[in-house]
Amino acid sequence: MGFPPSAFLIGAQKAGTTTLANLIGQHPDVSLAEPKEPDYLSNQYHRSLAWYQDKFIHPEAEVLLDASTSYTIASPTYEYGDKSIPERLYELNPEAKLVYIMRDPVERTYSGYLHSKRYGRTTQSFSALIRNKEFHHIYTSDYYRQINRWLEVFPRGSLLLLLFEDLKEQPEATARQCLEFLGLESKVEIKTEVYMNKSYNTTGFGAKVNGLLRKYRFINIRWVPAGLRRMLKNRLILSKKPVEKMSTEDRVYLQKHFQPMNERLKQEYGVNTDKWN
Repeated sequence: MGFPPSAFLIGAQKAGTTTLANLIGQHPDVSLAEPKEPDYLSNQYHRSLAWYQDKFIHPEAEVLLDASTSYTIASPTYEYGDKSIPERLYELNPEAKLVYIMRDPVERTYSGYLHSKRYGRTTQSFSALIRNKEFHHIYTSDYYRQINRWLEVFPRGSLLLLLFEDLKEQPEATARQCLEFLGLESKVEIKTEVYMNKSYNTTGFGAKVNGLLRKYRFINIRWVPAGLRRMLKNRLILSKKPVEKMSTEDRVYLQKHFQPMNERLKQEYGVNTDKWN
């Protein structure tokens, strides 16, 4: 099938997309983008299709997988230019298959906040931000609205809904479910000992470095010798302070906020939101 990509792991951010992409990417007929999040349909849409194609090591593979979480990271009403991201993707490949993995929205919102802090995007407190109606991590965790946004453009059969909690408990079964959805042979060897991103704190300097690496993606940290990378990371990037916990007050506030959305997910799309209670 080759280019353009036929498989998209559209999110949600901080819900196990890296782990799931690496599991799916083990299939011999799958070529995962490098980096896994090329963000072509969002932040890189000014680039050419040739630039996008170059992000796949084997562009002639049966299934090319783009795992850009930015495709479901914005407000459901946010438009990039004259088209929404779903409209851009439909224009690129109307037969595309979409995989959307969801995590307890309370935990995902907090994890997203910590991610933003590590990249120097915010210095505000979590308590203040979640009470701001414009806080984008609230929108990102509103899975019901995100799903509806995509189904305005794509048919329901194009979208596979998964849970982060199932991925943690049964990674192999979840990966095989994805392979079957993508029309691939699922009885292939899958190594489940893959790395799952963990939260950590950075120093102020570390947050600036992370932000620069995110902004200037042509910089490859592998250019720096491994030993020097470890030394810089341990001495300058990582903070020795433990990752702060979410307060009970903030947790209860978010649980009440997301409850009606979770109920709609359960009733209309059959999502087992009981795992989030």
